[in-house]
Amino acid sequence: MGELQKIKKERHEVFTVRDWKEYLGESLLIIFSVLLALFLSEKFNKLHEDRLNHQVLNQLRNELINNKRQEEEQYQYHLQVLINIDSALNNPVFAQKFFHNGTMSLKPIAPEGVVNRDLNDFVWQIAKQTNVFSITPDLNMIAKSHYLILIEKK
Repeated sequence: MGELQKIKKERHEVFTVRDWKEYLGESLLIIFSVLLALFLSEKFNKLHEDRLNHQVLNQLRNELINNKRQEEEQYQYHLQVLINIDSALNNPVFAQKFFHNGTMSLKPIAPEGVVNRDLNDFVWQIAKQTNVFSITPDLNMIAKSHYLILIEKK
């Protein structure tokens, strides 16, 4: 055992001698790796954001188309209600159908109620939360005008 302890004492640690070029090279490699990771992360985030914006805009477009269709149906319905009101004003027999025992029945004039369609603004609210309208100033202006129209109609 004495010999083993003697060998252990004689062992010397080996130090790797590096010059400034190796340190510089490793530092540049680390910096490059970090910058590459940041670049790729930003690129993937941008792709994800673009995909999300595209999806929200498509849904918003569909919502606007659906709201327009419902608004046209609502308009036609109100035209029919106006015709019914005019008929009641000009025809006392027809007027008796909705004035019965001192109470007014809305059913003969407006069978589906005063408002028969509700406009939807669910996707609009999501689009505002995701800040989709910051893509272009024109889109922002269009979006604000659509929202004002929705508010006025409700």
